[in-house]
Amino acid sequence: MTGHTLAARLRTRSFSARVPAWLACAVMPLSAAVAAGGCETIIGLHEPAALPADAGSGNAGTGGAAGAGGKANDKAGMCKAFCARANATCTGDYAIYHGAADCEPACKLLTAEQIQCRDQQVSAAMTSNEFWDHCQGATLGGSTACGGNCENYCAFMSVVCTDKNRVDGDLKMPDCVKKCKVLRDRESSLMGLPANTSRYNIDRDHEGDSLQCRLVHLSIASGPGAADAHCWHAALAPKPLDSAPNPCATEKSETEPRCQDYCQIVTNSCLDDDKVYENKAQCLATCAQLVPGDVSDYSGVDSVGCRKSHAYNALLIAPKPHCSHAGPGGAGLCGTDCPAYCRLFKAGCDAPFKDAFGSGADATSKCESACLTLRGQDAIDNYSVTTASAKGANPIACRLLYATRALEHPDQQATLCKSAAGTDATCKP
Repeated sequence: MTGHTLAARLRTRSFSARVPAWLACAVMPLSAAVAAGGCETIIGLHEPAALPADAGSGNAGTGGAAGAGGKANDKAGMCKAFCARANATCTGDYAIYHGAADCEPACKLLTAEQIQCRDQQVSAAMTSNEFWDHCQGATLGGSTACGGNCENYCAFMSVVCTDKNRVDGDLKMPDCVKKCKVLRDRESSLMGLPANTSRYNIDRDHEGDSLQCRLVHLSIASGPGAADAHCWHAALAPKPLDSAPNPCATEKSETEPRCQDYCQIVTNSCLDDDKVYENKAQCLATCAQLVPGDVSDYSGVDSVGCRKSHAYNALLIAPKPHCSHAGPGGAGLCGTDCPAYCRLFKAGCDAPFKDAFGSGADATSKCESACLTLRGQDAIDNYSVTTASAKGANPIACRLLYATRALEHPDQQATLCKSAAGTDATCKP
């Protein structure tokens, strides 16, 4: 619908005759809805304080009890009006709240300007029918239109989730935003898909290792008495609590980690001299050959789940030593380098592996025994692309690197597998 707002069309006899009175009020712009005396009696709207002249600012932050100088009851009225419009407009694949009970507590965290910005996104969704683009701007995160998802996540996380509910610790704003931007953001990861693909959905994003999942649970946590149950879901690192799985750790009804999620975190947390994969494609090719395990794995388990847990430790605590634990060998905590090397070498270099160790049931144990004679007694606890490619590097670290390269580049295996096997000079002791 272009040229006229839906509210303008509601004033025409032919259109309004077909629209229920409550919906007519719900889809009016916020400023019009609160000015309509009839709407007050239909859906309980109350006239809010006048918005400032610069209303629409999307800056993250909290507005106290009544936003920018308004009264608490004024803000409650603004939120009722906004939530009625948002819930009537953003529905189905583009639903962003489960009714007023979800929307209004989250709305009350916002300043008047921030409510206005989100309401403008609802109006834009109605007039353009581009719900996939504008409905996400009406969420607590606000998308790029209203302050930025990470900026709003960090600002409101520090208000809603405090003390025992803040499982990530009290991250300061710039650091929180930087770490938040490492998370998979469904808004940006849907490039190449049809334009009308939902970027945010209250049900779809209730699970999954994404920024949107954290925002869903942060919104829910803002409700009365909900922080204990949902703040740990909204945390940056999706850790289990008392053995209960975290819904933001992986997809609905799953316990195995997804390679896409693991590689998203490890390749963006382990950088420069702490890098354990040269790129995401190499990580994905390697991950496909590892044992998935469970997203709750943390120590003593040779699995993707364990490596992913330490990739989050690298993000939130420090790259060392967690990047090595998150790397292809596991660094003695998430597996050990010899079993990992043999598994990856066999997967990427099948013929050289058989030439060296045969094809019998004992081939893998032969490989691991040979590996132990080369690597020494200590696990490779400082594995990185830098240390593995350095002159005089641990030969198994070097071969492990070339095994991951062979997995990434099947067309170059003839050359790469020689180094992974140790049959050329590259990875000799």
